[in-house]
Amino acid sequence: MRAEQASGRFLADVETNGSAALSIQEDAGLLQDHGGLPNLARVPATLRSDGLWIPLSVGASGILINTDMVAAADVPKSWYDLLNPKWRGKLLSDDPRAAGGGYTLLNVLYENIDEGLPAKILAQKPIIARDTPAVSGRRIARGEFPIFITMTLNDVGALRGLPVKFVVPQEGAPFVITSGALLKNAPNRNAGRLLLNFLLSDDAMREYVKAGVLPAIDIAGERSPEMEEFRHIKLLNRSKDWRLQTKHMNMFAAMMEAEDKKGK
Repeated sequence: MRAEQASGRFLADVETNGSAALSIQEDAGLLQDHGGLPNLARVPATLRSDGLWIPLSVGASGILINTDMVAAADVPKSWYDLLNPKWRGKLLSDDPRAAGGGYTLLNVLYENIDEGLPAKILAQKPIIARDTPAVSGRRIARGEFPIFITMTLNDVGALRGLPVKFVVPQEGAPFVITSGALLKNAPNRNAGRLLLNFLLSDDAMREYVKAGVLPAIDIAGERSPEMEEFRHIKLLNRSKDWRLQTKHMNMFAAMMEAEDKKGK
């Protein structure tokens, strides 16, 4: 997109991406106002667009446990329950220093729950990995670790029938919004607006449901058991300010480096 703007050869009209990427592009002046869309009025106020990008689906994350390894009394009911001494060295964690569930959780912990919690979880000596949630989920199912943070809800369905359970702590679930936006200098602006409006239609929302993500607009239709159970969970969003997110990531990276030096 930067190359298109710099060269003056504008090819794309619409982009769909995560909120962090779109925030960076908005700051760089790569997006334009869509001018209003009929279907946008159907989007809940909590997800309403700011005029440049529209929410399409929500990817929620939580904790995945191995039910053979975690007793019912020890199932985490709060993010603070991860500090239980029995989980020291036994937590599998998505790497907060890269895009993904760990990065989202890190920012939510800093902004919505407790600034000191990331350091306390790090003190639990979690095993940091950069596998996809699907791969990490299978590692939990195999019994390599009792707990994984953070598991994406849309990947839970593939583990149905295995000894795992998706848990949403009482404070809420981190989430990422996939959104659509009209690009600056879009050669087919009105066609782009038409596409964005379609992406907010019931037909499009059903496709999001099939993909295992929460649609921005709730519709009647088929849902997996996982989707139905967690359709009304409390969602915790991180700031749209990518600079603040980067600050949190750098703080955590510095803490990890300090922990590594202690280990040596």
